[in-house]
Amino acid sequence: IRTLQELCAVVAEFGESQHRYLHLSCHGGVNSDNEMVGLVLTTDRISNDDLVKLLAPHMAGRRLFLSSCLAARSTLATKLLERSDCLSVLAPVGSINFDDAAVFWTAFYHLMFKKRAHAMSNAEIEATVEICAALVNERFRLFFRKNGKVKNVTIGPLKKPKK
Repeated sequence: IRTLQELCAVVAEFGESQHRYLHLSCHGGVNSDNEMVGLVLTTDRISNDDLVKLLAPHMAGRRLFLSSCLAARSTLATKLLERSDCLSVLAPVGSINFDDAAVFWTAFYHLMFKKRAHAMSNAEIEATVEICAALVNERFRLFFRKNGKVKNVTIGPLKKPKK
C-alpha cells in the first residue's frame, strides 16, 4: 500500500469481504519518545487516531495483525479495541528487521492455519507467538478484550542488550 487512498480502498474491500484477519505491513511513524504515532506508507502517513477511525467500522469479529516497528508501543490497538468489536491486535514491541518479520509472520500463519484453518483463539495466538518470537528473538504484544476491558500480554524472549 503506497498511498492513503490505496489504504482506504483496501480497508473498504476488506470490510466487504468475508476475511477474518487484516494484516498491515508498514513502517511505524514515531515521535521523539520513540512511540509509534501512526503508519508511514510509501508516499503518505496516517495517524493512529485516523487509522482507528478508518478501521473501526470494518473490524467486528475480526483480528488485526500489524507488521510495523513499535506498533505495540502505541495507543492504536487499545483505541481500536475500545471503539470497535475487533477481537484482537497483534504487533511487535520493538523495531523489527524486515527479514525477521518475514520469518515470524510466515511461521505464525503456517502454524496457526495448520492447527485450525477456520478459527483462532487468543490462547492459540499466544502459544504460537511464543514459538515464532523465539525464532527471531523479538517480542510481540497481543491486545484483546477481557471482562469488558482492554488487556494485553507481551510474548517472546527478553532480548539481549545491543553492544
